[in-house]
Amino acid sequence: MGPAFPFDIGAVNWPFWRDDGSAGRIMISEMAGTLRRAFARPGGGGGPRRPIGSAGHALLVNYTAQSYHFGCFATSLPLYEALIEDGYVVSTMAVEDTHAITLYPKSVEELDGDVFQRFLEANPIWRRALSRADLVVVNGEGTLHGDYNTTRGLLMVAAHAATTLGKRVYIVNHSMFPNDWAEAPPELDAYCRTAASRVTGRVARDAASARIYAAWGVRAAQGFDCSPLFAAARGLTRPAGAEKGMLLLGNGVGWTTHVAEAFARGVRRAAEALPAFPRIGYLTGGLVSPAEDMVFFKAMAPILPEMEIVHPTTAEGWIGAIAGARLTVTGRFHHAMAAMAVGAPFLAIRSHTPKIDGAMELFGLERHTMDSWAPEFEDELATRLGRAFAGDVAVTDAADRERMLELARVNFAWRGAD
Repeated sequence: MGPAFPFDIGAVNWPFWRDDGSAGRIMISEMAGTLRRAFARPGGGGGPRRPIGSAGHALLVNYTAQSYHFGCFATSLPLYEALIEDGYVVSTMAVEDTHAITLYPKSVEELDGDVFQRFLEANPIWRRALSRADLVVVNGEGTLHGDYNTTRGLLMVAAHAATTLGKRVYIVNHSMFPNDWAEAPPELDAYCRTAASRVTGRVARDAASARIYAAWGVRAAQGFDCSPLFAAARGLTRPAGAEKGMLLLGNGVGWTTHVAEAFARGVRRAAEALPAFPRIGYLTGGLVSPAEDMVFFKAMAPILPEMEIVHPTTAEGWIGAIAGARLTVTGRFHHAMAAMAVGAPFLAIRSHTPKIDGAMELFGLERHTMDSWAPEFEDELATRLGRAFAGDVAVTDAADRERMLELARVNFAWRGAD
């Protein structure tokens, strides 16, 4: 007879899909892992860290474990697992629910008006989820950027959950770039500053976002992305012999086919100039693989016909592909985070916000980034690849990775209040 569960297992909103596809199997596997970790005290003793349900009900907002590529899965799941370990029954509102917000304030004045009340009246699922929660954890990731419904809507929910509904609210695991790379217009800047200042606590995952909070005079703890916690909990490391692995390529957010073609041409030039060039792989993969992955692959394939698709079917395999590569070159934030988490060498291509540069800056690696929109990108990439294969590359050491885990755990900010 198995161990007795100290909670009603039917009351837990487990993060998996009830289907017969591979996505469902992946999520069910992770659910089993969550149970094992929840029922193991630190140090290996039996029993839960805290009985599930004893801490109340937590709502995890902007949850991405069922969305997009495996990096989103790997960064969301540690938050879910930590809440379970801390004794919460957990419900989630997915990132798609954030994107579906169409009623949101257009100014600070509207933020202080009746927009949130009208939003709740029009969205009973949000109303019930927020009203039942004792704790609200907003998994910000890269959502809080630009003047979009997602930025204004998510900040509205966070601010009013704290002030109007009286909940403990933490915005964690996030970047904050009100106008991407540019200085924000005064109104948008004031909106983001005002809304973010009203929650219980904030944890920025990169140095650039922390500087924006400091300029606002709003306290934000310096954290890091949560995905290294996922990798460490599963024992993912760089394998022996990885220096003989492939050159692994990844695309970037906001790319066009012209950028992808310039990327491929830079790799082609390096391959023709350097001896014993490695095999070339192109990384995809996720519970819902990004549609643009194959668009950019098709743009690059005529220039790099030898390029192979690398399509892991689990998050562990996805991180493992990066860990086992000789070098990863990518514009994806979570590709870079995975490389940093396992000590794999990489070069980064700047994203649509300063989030990659800001995360790498915490470990002195920011010089290993390139701008895909610069006229000299193709030339710079070919040169950088030559230097990378000679050892001039971004890579973390054991001390970096330990500090990375410490910073990632800062995202569990609610623990300081429990």
